[in-house]
Amino acid sequence: MKDALSRLDKLTTLETQTIVAETRTVVAETQTVVAETQITAAEILVGVKALESSGQFDRVAISSLESKVVKLLDMQVVRDIKSWLSAPDPSTSHSNVLKTRHRGTGSWFLEGKTFADWKTSNNSVFWIYGSPGSGKSVLCSSIIDMLAPTSSLAYFYCDFRDTQTQNARGLLSSLVSQLSVVSSESLDILRRVHRDNSGVPNGALLFASLSEMSDVSGDVFIIIDALDECTGSAERAEILEYLERLVKLDRPQLHVLVASRPEADIQSCMMRMKTHQLDLQAVEEQAEDLRLYVSYQLEKMKWDNILVLAAFDKLTAKANGSYVQFHF
Repeated sequence: MKDALSRLDKLTTLETQTIVAETRTVVAETQTVVAETQITAAEILVGVKALESSGQFDRVAISSLESKVVKLLDMQVVRDIKSWLSAPDPSTSHSNVLKTRHRGTGSWFLEGKTFADWKTSNNSVFWIYGSPGSGKSVLCSSIIDMLAPTSSLAYFYCDFRDTQTQNARGLLSSLVSQLSVVSSESLDILRRVHRDNSGVPNGALLFASLSEMSDVSGDVFIIIDALDECTGSAERAEILEYLERLVKLDRPQLHVLVASRPEADIQSCMMRMKTHQLDLQAVEEQAEDLRLYVSYQLEKMKWDNILVLAAFDKLTAKANGSYVQFHF
């Protein structure tokens, strides 16, 4: 650390070309040192500020170094915050669902008026429901992929196999973690909350952070899949309570979509909110998606055409709108 600052001091006696070359070397050394300790970047920045006040060096070169150090500091802060949140990462679940999605399915929904209305309505809520295997998760994955490139998006997959995804803390910490990177304002909010609260963040603190972030991030889309897989009654009741509280904030730019089985407590909560609703098994287009999926899987088996047709008719009749019937 002292060696790096000493070399910066020597730059005052060199020509501009040498200054640039030396600065690049110091930047490389700085990055190595920062990787080894959390406090070094702050110390380097203090040193750079001291040199800047003397006015005896190439300002462009040092300004470049300073910006790099600030970036390194921000990266360290983000790492610290991520560690503090200990949030479940939904990206693995999302990738797994994507592997089961057949190209072209879900377009009827993504290009439809109901979905468009939900995206553009103020403080809108959408509930997609259906029996196990009806395609809820696959449709959610399509929605996530469509919104991700252009929106402030946070999503979550509840999973009965993962206890971290079955409670309010897991859900809220993940949503907060994702929204913290969509804007500098959101990151500043979380940076302040982290600075003022050293302990493990509870649901109330995470909800307050989410509430603030949803007010500074433009249009915010929150997608929650398989809420019914949060099987503990107390845990699910807490999640539903936070969802209602979020919607009651009446933020025009907030859009929430939930997918689940039509279980009584979830249905009751959704009915209390003004929701767009979709019963997947009552939609003919979803049945067509199912037929596309079966047809694609049978084509991969390279059977005789007559066999394929016979199997197709039998499988689609047996499925009754559910993908879960199939084990290709």
